[in-house]
Amino acid sequence: MLAERGDAKSQFDLGQAYEAGTGIQQNDDLAAKWYRAAATQDYAPAENRLGVMYSLGRGVNRDKAEALRWYRKAAKHRLPEGCFNVAISYYNGDGVTEEINLAYAWMLAAKDAGDLQAQEAVKRMADEMHGRIYFSEFKLADLYEQGVEIPQDLSRAADLYREIGSNDHDFGVGDAQYNLCQLYTTGKGVPLNYAEARSWCKKSTRHGVKLGYLMLGRMAELGQGEPKDPAKAAAWYQDAALVLLPDGFLASGRLRLQGTSHDDQKKAYFWFYLAQHYKVAEADSLLQQAAGNLSKKEIKKEQKRALQWIHMSDYERYHKIKTP
Repeated sequence: MLAERGDAKSQFDLGQAYEAGTGIQQNDDLAAKWYRAAATQDYAPAENRLGVMYSLGRGVNRDKAEALRWYRKAAKHRLPEGCFNVAISYYNGDGVTEEINLAYAWMLAAKDAGDLQAQEAVKRMADEMHGRIYFSEFKLADLYEQGVEIPQDLSRAADLYREIGSNDHDFGVGDAQYNLCQLYTTGKGVPLNYAEARSWCKKSTRHGVKLGYLMLGRMAELGQGEPKDPAKAAAWYQDAALVLLPDGFLASGRLRLQGTSHDDQKKAYFWFYLAQHYKVAEADSLLQQAAGNLSKKEIKKEQKRALQWIHMSDYERYHKIKTP
């Protein structure tokens, strides 16, 4: 008998036969036993069905949380029914806190996987949410990008980020735009395209995503998709520092330290002094390196200039941002 020899599909089929009483005496205990045998071999249909048994309390003690655990395992293999059952668990609060946004995200995943019930369920849930589905779409995009709870699908993630980032609403626009920028700079899920990356990164900064400044600075510094432009890179890095990103101080100082003029060396000290003030790692050694190129009078002058910068208000810093 194949099931007894460890064949997962045969074990699953035997479990189904016991559950339904097809050609054999109906027995929930044995159904659950054989589903578990197949499920522990990562056989997705058995994982999902064992979850159902836990949800109903058939052949096992009823346990909604354990049911969800098995549904998640099935969803990890992109089994449509597994994704659907995770969605229903979130919708009903079975084994997890009720959360319609996550329910909708998982229902979209079930629809993507080809679950026919999910197609109608998505429409009903969207109506129930009054069309406020962007949080759910962002969550699903993240699930596809990370590839931990469902199989990774960077192309689908990019499509979702693009849809969110192209609309005018109040959730996740900037984050979606920034994530799309990252995908374009690596060519993951989309063709490698630095012009598109810059476009999406610039949009993200207008929606308050600080890391966009650093990404734009690096592209300008490295000459990704266009000639290297240290001046433009410096402007982006300065914007990153103005929003108090640690790497903004370091990148600004490092770029100046690489310069050939004495003025560059003074500006490098200025940025590393700020980095030290804000307790940025590596700042101490870099500050010492920059100080070696300056006189005591020059160091004192740059420290004074840095202290004036430090005492600027958030409002003043914000209005110094010069998005190129």
